[in-house]
Amino acid sequence: MRLTVRQLSVSWLLPCVLAAAFCAESLAADAIPGEQYCDRPVSKILFHGNDTKRHVLLRELFQKEGAACSLDHVVDSVQAILNLGLFRSAVAHFELDDESLELHITVREKFALLVIPRFSRTSDAELRAGIQVRWDNVAGRLHQMKLTTETRRADDGDGNEGFLHRLSYNVPRFFGSDFGMGVSFSVRRQQTDFRQDELTYGTGYDRSRVLDVILSRWASNTDGVAGLRYFGGFQLASSELSLSEGDTGPFVGGDDINVVIGWENTQKQVDRFRRQGQVYGASLRFANSEIHSDFSYTRLDAFWRQYRALPGDNKNLNLQFRLGLSDGAPFGRRAFSVGGGEILRGLPPASSTGDILTLANIEYLSAFEARKYWRWVLFADIGNVYRRDRVKLHRQKVRVGFGFRRKIESLSNTDLRLDFAWDTEAKRFRSFFSTHLTF
Repeated sequence: MRLTVRQLSVSWLLPCVLAAAFCAESLAADAIPGEQYCDRPVSKILFHGNDTKRHVLLRELFQKEGAACSLDHVVDSVQAILNLGLFRSAVAHFELDDESLELHITVREKFALLVIPRFSRTSDAELRAGIQVRWDNVAGRLHQMKLTTETRRADDGDGNEGFLHRLSYNVPRFFGSDFGMGVSFSVRRQQTDFRQDELTYGTGYDRSRVLDVILSRWASNTDGVAGLRYFGGFQLASSELSLSEGDTGPFVGGDDINVVIGWENTQKQVDRFRRQGQVYGASLRFANSEIHSDFSYTRLDAFWRQYRALPGDNKNLNLQFRLGLSDGAPFGRRAFSVGGGEILRGLPPASSTGDILTLANIEYLSAFEARKYWRWVLFADIGNVYRRDRVKLHRQKVRVGFGFRRKIESLSNTDLRLDFAWDTEAKRFRSFFSTHLTF
């Protein structure tokens, strides 16, 4: 099942989480040129201005060729195309050809092939330099490829150094079937302090390689790349530790082979300057000696994201909740951590580790009236990690802050993000910059 504009409008009548006083405005579609002819079947659907393959666009549409014309389905079809994040605009109109009805959809594509130099300084003073090649629409087939290579150096260039090379490729659907696949491979070498629970055991290097393979199947009533999908796959990971001084403490090298199964439901609408709808899912990952892993553990992850449109011009309340449970992790590490610009802003990355994770991210966004592609943000991050034998859910770390978002309409899936979060322990703001949204 995919989220339609009509369903989205009705869903706003439900009480809003943490904002029960608000209800979003109802959606109204603009008139479609030639809609007076929408009293017969649509004989043909034509696309204009697209590099994306015709069959890829057709599978996203609610309005089908040969089916009775429905203005609601045409409006939902245009929105489904925009939801792909690859188009700056999409408009529809009808034409008659010898009494046969044609639906024409004209699109403006964004730049989907990006070569991005990466020169950055993270909030914990790590310098990163490299390049990323990102192609969000390979050969017009909606395949996604990402290649990243970068060097890293802590303490403004004076601390631990390392590098990361990663290649990933994702096929959402094979030849219009219900099946998809994703593959990624990474190589990493990092000088590191073997540190846990505020104890430093030694220093050395961690050399690791990771291969992920995921197969997915879309639900039978889904045609495009939204809605419910199930997935399963495996991960092969190896880690080799070398000492410079001291010892490795609880950390060990070895080979990890784990299997993952899960599901995800995407019911999200992408408007020009905001998102609406929800995404939720869960996954179960396990490893043991029977599948030839050096480690044995079981891990459960669940998440729910809600994007609420609020009254007014381009105002949003975005929510994310995450829960993680694990009885172990490979290489002597802990399964979960908090801190950094992606998980709990206002804390140094991986400042706390544990076997159980609770996390809530709350963001209020509002566009500037004169520059709607600029938005200001107020946010609160609430969460913590716990050891299995020391679970105290009332002890939550809370950080608040503000930030800015810049929508880059000409680039696919690209938003500039700058956040400032108050660290209550260090008594200072920590800044975070990224080219993608928090969630």
